[in-house]
Amino acid sequence: MGIFIDINNTLYFSATDKHKVLSKSLSSSSNILTIVAGTGVAGNASNMLHNPFGLFVDVNFDLYVADWGNHRIQLFRQGQQNAITVMDN
Repeated sequence: MGIFIDINNTLYFSATDKHKVLSKSLSSSSNILTIVAGTGVAGNASNMLHNPFGLFVDVNFDLYVADWGNHRIQLFRQGQQNAITVMDN
């Protein structure tokens, strides 16, 4: 559902029904996908997502995810698997 391209030409996209966010370098001919957030199982722990939707990557390469199923915005600092909830409803 969500898609974002950062300043290093890396594509991020949410696999909503797979409960994770993946990335791929657009500067490489490789088709390797990297899981950058979520475990692939729906949940509300700090390392889990439930139907991730919108995405944003800032200049520090921190990832913000609209975690739709959990009604929250999660911040995954670059290289971290556990998120900080920056807003919930």
